Amino acid sequence: MFPIGVFPLVMICSTLIFFSEGFHVKIISFLSKISLKSNKDTNDLSYSLNNSSKSFIKVLFISFFIMQLFLPFRYLLYPGKLFWTEQGYRFSWRVMLIEKVGYAQFYIHESEKDRKKLIENHDYLTPQQEKMMATQPDMILQYAHHISKIYKDSILTLSNGKEITFGPNPKVTADIKVALFNKGSRSFTDEKVNLSEQKRGFLHKKWILPYEN
Repeated sequence: MFPIGVFPLVMICSTLIFFSEGFHVKIISFLSKISLKSNKDTNDLSYSLNNSSKSFIKVLFISFFIMQLFLPFRYLLYPGKLFWTEQGYRFSWRVMLIEKVGYAQFYIHESEKDRKKLIENHDYLTPQQEKMMATQPDMILQYAHHISKIYKDSILTLSNGKEITFGPNPKVTADIKVALFNKGSRSFTDEKVNLSEQKRGFLHKKWILPYEN
């Protein structure tokens, strides 16, 4: 959502939480005068919570911190090299630690003789989208489903006048090469797998080829 350069500005603004209580009261008072929604003196504001609310907030915070503690280790539940499959990579305390580049070719298959047609990625993706998609499994699968949906029940007319139908759920395969940490490109996906039939979710993605040293 944001470029990497936004973090210094965010942290500069976040340092305001370490200022004194009086500083924050002045800010609230200033904002109240601007909005003209309240003329109350912020010095007289008081807050109180009953026991049930305190217990709920305590449980909420404990649950949140437990989740933050164990969520980064979910990658241990998946086989294979973490930086290759990226299963469990997100929210795992790893920022700017991975370097991957890839090249992806997708094919749409007709239903009669399983003949395939090369998909021109630039017809559907921007250069930045294509660059990001070529190395990230969830985006690869999402794009494959998108292609299948576009060609659903479509008809392709050849130069000889013959028509080819793609059916209600066109088969989509991909030939993807990925280089991890500039160690040479390797095949990333199984070219025989129909990606349009693969479901998105938290299960292990068997259509990703293992990384071999």
